[in-house]
Amino acid sequence: MSDVKNISERISYKKHPDFITLVISPRLEEKKQLLLSFWFFAWTFCGLVFISQLFFAKTQEFIISLIVMISFWAYYEYRIGYVWMWRRKGVELIKLEDGKMTYKRSLRSMGKAYDFYVDNIRNFGLVEIKPTSFGAVMSNSFWVIGGERLRFEYQNKEVKIGIQLSDEEADKLRRFLNDLFIDELKKLKEQGRPLASV
Repeated sequence: MSDVKNISERISYKKHPDFITLVISPRLEEKKQLLLSFWFFAWTFCGLVFISQLFFAKTQEFIISLIVMISFWAYYEYRIGYVWMWRRKGVELIKLEDGKMTYKRSLRSMGKAYDFYVDNIRNFGLVEIKPTSFGAVMSNSFWVIGGERLRFEYQNKEVKIGIQLSDEEADKLRRFLNDLFIDELKKLKEQGRPLASV
């Protein structure tokens, strides 16, 4: 029997003897994933057509135009390719251990981990979103990586996590993490260990 438990369909956690891990999945509905895949492969095909035309170009002006188009294509090929891979293989990882939260956006185990001492986390809560704003619509679109729903302040910097969680998921995760933070602070005090400086 698995020790993995679910906070929601996209958020799971596992309690280990000395630490706890959480996983936030960015998976899409099947229709949206298919649409994203179609867009990515169609964009790739268009780029290959542009590149093939370099071998048939007869004028310098046409070659320059093609290079400009290919440069534009390559930039967005990378962007949409990364989103496509993220939706298929990426996860947000959170580990809470020994008074420290480690956060990582992991794509096939690649990605940088960031450490945050729990006693230095301030103003932990939900990101306020204006649903009618253009920025909110774009950041919550399935073709981008963004729209984080939880925020906190750490050493005078704002940190956001929880990519495109629903209101219900974000609130459940907020309450769950808040309880974990309180437990971690209690452990540190019981052990008589100094808290990290602000």
